[in-house]
Amino acid sequence: MKISRPHVQNKPTSRKKYRSVGYSSCVPYRCAIFYNSGLRFSYGFSAFKEGKPYLCSHMLGIDEQYRSQRIGEKLKFAQRDIALAKGYDLMVWTYDPLETRNGYLNLTKLNGICDTYVENCYGEMEDGFNKGLPSDRFEIHWYINSDYVKHKPAITYTNAVPLAEVTFDEQGLPHLKKLPTKSLTEAAYSLPVPKDFQQLKTQDAALAREWRFATRECFTQLFTAGYAAIRLEQHEQWNTYIFVKKQTLPLGGN
Repeated sequence: MKISRPHVQNKPTSRKKYRSVGYSSCVPYRCAIFYNSGLRFSYGFSAFKEGKPYLCSHMLGIDEQYRSQRIGEKLKFAQRDIALAKGYDLMVWTYDPLETRNGYLNLTKLNGICDTYVENCYGEMEDGFNKGLPSDRFEIHWYINSDYVKHKPAITYTNAVPLAEVTFDEQGLPHLKKLPTKSLTEAAYSLPVPKDFQQLKTQDAALAREWRFATRECFTQLFTAGYAAIRLEQHEQWNTYIFVKKQTLPLGGN
């Protein structure tokens, strides 16, 4: 199996860095599944936060020729089955919130939520996927034994209030235009993000940085006000995050 990113020069992640995002122990196990003739893998380890154990689902890899076949989703559910059998009720992992393909899997398909934003989570990274931007991350919480995950109840957000809109310049590149907001008190909010962030980085690296810092501010304000990201809606020209009050979600007391 070959799973790689171009020009990877990153140093191995240190125990100190794991601790900076709340991972205090490292007791690994692996979950591997064969599809057709290829191997995809999911890797995790036990961690603790405020004395409570959870499973950090740290890595997931799929060979490029097998992507877009729902294998990532199947790997996560296979890892969930193992986690439940071992007594966990929470799985945690991170992803770049501007990489919306991952957002769609984590929030819309799996019913994970995010109310934690980690600025420059892994420090400066030099691979082709991350180079040139702070490694900001959403920390996904997947409450695997909750009604929210097991039964996927309908969450009303049709009247989500937009915090910004997308405009396009003469080159057809997207820009974020924030809308006036007095205070965050509505039942639901929405925030647009680029359709293809990697392509935007290639077209205009400075504009990609603008998106990073502008969305960082919005995400942080929402999470501080008690909202959680619950969905990633896909549209033709951009994608949209949906946020609701975390306390309204049936997370089993979490």
